[in-house]
Amino acid sequence: MRQLDQEHEDDATAIDALLDDLFGADRFGRTAYRFRDHCPPLQDMGFVMREGDRLLASVRFWPLVIRAADFRHDGLLLGPLAVAKHIAGTGAGTALMRHGLDLASAKGLGPVFLIGDPGYYGRVGFRPVLPKTCHLPGPFDAIRLLYHPAGGPFGSLDDLPDPLALEPVTR
Repeated sequence: MRQLDQEHEDDATAIDALLDDLFGADRFGRTAYRFRDHCPPLQDMGFVMREGDRLLASVRFWPLVIRAADFRHDGLLLGPLAVAKHIAGTGAGTALMRHGLDLASAKGLGPVFLIGDPGYYGRVGFRPVLPKTCHLPGPFDAIRLLYHPAGGPFGSLDDLPDPLALEPVTR
């Protein structure tokens, strides 16, 4: 039976193996990884799906800073979301995201951003940041930069400044 669980420190090796299998080693060159270079994921915002002692899926949340001219606010980056190929399409990824977004909302950690497929992530309430202008620490396809309010102070995309920049946190 599958169970959603908090990520544990000893899950790191299994999560890395799952990410390698799904995304390959070239994932480290992607812009989303610039947010992960010098900062660990939020310890209480990492979740996994298990079946017995086998790790099947994972999602992590990372801190980021939203900046504009006279504006600074904390937010989150969701990802990577990884689901083992043999359970893809069973709802495991959606369950992990909903759980994380609900917790981010309850803790007032939003808004949440990610770079991904609008069709897939739209199922849990993510919307493209476009037509806003947004700057990130590397290249990205603007239509794939997505936003979810997740209980943060910006109830809708209209509440965000334009232009804005998303910056990594260094710890």
